[in-house]
Amino acid sequence: MKKLAPLFLGCLLLTACRVDLPPIEACFITNDTAGGEPAEMTELSPVQLKPLAAWFAARHDDWKFEVTDHYPSGLVLQMKHPGGRKTHANLRGDVLWVRNHCRVLTSAERSELMTIIAVQHQLPAFGRK
Repeated sequence: MKKLAPLFLGCLLLTACRVDLPPIEACFITNDTAGGEPAEMTELSPVQLKPLAAWFAARHDDWKFEVTDHYPSGLVLQMKHPGGRKTHANLRGDVLWVRNHCRVLTSAERSELMTIIAVQHQLPAFGRK
């Protein structure tokens, strides 16, 4: 058993650096501010879902695992998947959170995401975490 512990720990660390999302059936966008009222919610069109899924699929690696029970406020993507599963992604500045995983986006990645979702909400200006 002692020999398996390092292998098990290594597998956990490797899986913690990857975010895989199932197919996206719907996505709702809102702007969430800490302690404030949720802003209006916008549903993405079916045409936007495929590029959004491809965007996430192209960035499934290089995520940092952080244990947190408080997600930063910012732009929230509420994604619905087959079987009733839901995933929330929070974008605050250039940091994207999915569950307990975060990733710093390049300006090109962030720009591409914003173009796909065509957000019309007024976004607060945030720095890194």
